[in-house]
Amino acid sequence: MRKIHVTIIAPYEGLAETFKRTQNEFEQLDMTIHIADLQQSLPLLTTEVQAQTDIFISRGGTAKVIRTRTEKPVVEVPISGFDILRMILLIQAEREQTEIIAFENISLSFTKVTELIETDIPITAVTREEEVEPAIIAAKAAGRKMIVGDAITTSLANKHGLEGILITSGEESVRTALEQADLLGRKMNASKQEHQYFRSAFFQSGQFQLLADGTGHVFAVSDKLQENETLLKAATSQLHSLIQNKTRTLFTEVGGNDVCFTIKNMGTDKAPTWLLTATALHQSLPKGATMFEVPHLSVPLVLGANDSLSRDYEAATGKHSVALIGKNGSGEQALAKGLLPKLAITCPAKDLLQMPDFEANGLSLFITHAEELSTTQWRQLEGTVLKTAPYVVHSEKQLSFLNDLPTVWIPPLCERTSEWPGFIRRLIAEANQLYGKQIIGYRGSIHPAIMGNLNWLKEFIFAKVVATSQPYIDFSDSWSEKGFARIDLGQTLEEMEKTLIKHVLEEEGYNQSKTAERLQINRTTLWRKLK
Repeated sequence: MRKIHVTIIAPYEGLAETFKRTQNEFEQLDMTIHIADLQQSLPLLTTEVQAQTDIFISRGGTAKVIRTRTEKPVVEVPISGFDILRMILLIQAEREQTEIIAFENISLSFTKVTELIETDIPITAVTREEEVEPAIIAAKAAGRKMIVGDAITTSLANKHGLEGILITSGEESVRTALEQADLLGRKMNASKQEHQYFRSAFFQSGQFQLLADGTGHVFAVSDKLQENETLLKAATSQLHSLIQNKTRTLFTEVGGNDVCFTIKNMGTDKAPTWLLTATALHQSLPKGATMFEVPHLSVPLVLGANDSLSRDYEAATGKHSVALIGKNGSGEQALAKGLLPKLAITCPAKDLLQMPDFEANGLSLFITHAEELSTTQWRQLEGTVLKTAPYVVHSEKQLSFLNDLPTVWIPPLCERTSEWPGFIRRLIAEANQLYGKQIIGYRGSIHPAIMGNLNWLKEFIFAKVVATSQPYIDFSDSWSEKGFARIDLGQTLEEMEKTLIKHVLEEEGYNQSKTAERLQINRTTLWRKLK
């Protein structure tokens, strides 16, 4: 029979030694033993380790931490009555200077045993980790010298100059955990062997799927979904909601991942058989729609020191539908991200028009390029996709069909000149963090003639930060940036044209073909204009 692979993560060295002494008693268990406490255990939970492990064993808070990062079974080493009795007998001689501080399940056991053997030892029960340190401080004020508890308690006791004594688990507790792991592992092996004879194309489909009858009773689960307990639980729960609400699609978050649940009736209207499929959100979006991400621009940065913009944004916060009016790249994406619920996608308005059957159940939308729609087309969207979904819509100009929505007016960067220094400093700080630089400021100024929108400024500053090895970025060469040229406004139009052509020719390394292609003229015209 296949051995059961057990990974043991002991929160203290003594527990690891106890496991080593008893491991030969369990021939069916193939054990790997590590020593790590609480968060220190997380680096051990690599993908490779989890793939090789059938069952994890740990104790107390460490076991709880492990459960948050794995879907494999976690067996917890108990604190037995023998462990409690041994600890009481150990500290009995100094009981007046000792206090036991433990969570309620442990403190209650200590209380029962002390009553049984008629020993009076101060015991404080806590219900949350945040209560431990105040309890230790109170114990110290009461004259206690020693604190008995778990790893967190003893660590905090040492921090406050008290002696911390850890409640340890003896061999009988370790054997109990190993016996439980052995029994669980044998059942897991038997179950795997039993099912392997009955697998079908459905079970081996490689998809997260389940089948249910008309009442929502699940009678088949694909292997892939069966392996993901968190997703399976969510799928089963959402199945009933989808059937009852007569919806086909639901977008939601499961275990930190964005997921789309869809159902399809594989049977008849009178005898339905529901096929539920779970897919990653980004794989479920219709053509034209994408996940909504806004790298390196935040709401506070975009709002800056503009009082009018800040008032509009505050008034729009919490509204179901909002209009943003302003030039593309002026920070509209960051504001939309701040106004929408977490699970949001973005889509151009015209693309959204091509998906009237799209169910945005559980999603919020950022709609771009609304100025490309007519009033009739917008009303069509309102009656279909936008009927229930929260949304933010952006347009470069004011549109009559958006007049009824709460509106945020975003001024262009050229009208926010007093805020430029603040924008630049905050973008330098963002670039420092992104690229590991230590730029402390800038010299010179950006000429208004080349200043673009906020997105342009972000890319411009980021490029400057990356390129410089000095503590400051320098704007003195702003005019010589690729794509810009000095023009003498005293020249004739023909002279200005010749100056521009020469500048592009120089930028392209005097390559005639590239220069002509960039200017969208042929080579003959190029040289005729340069004569």
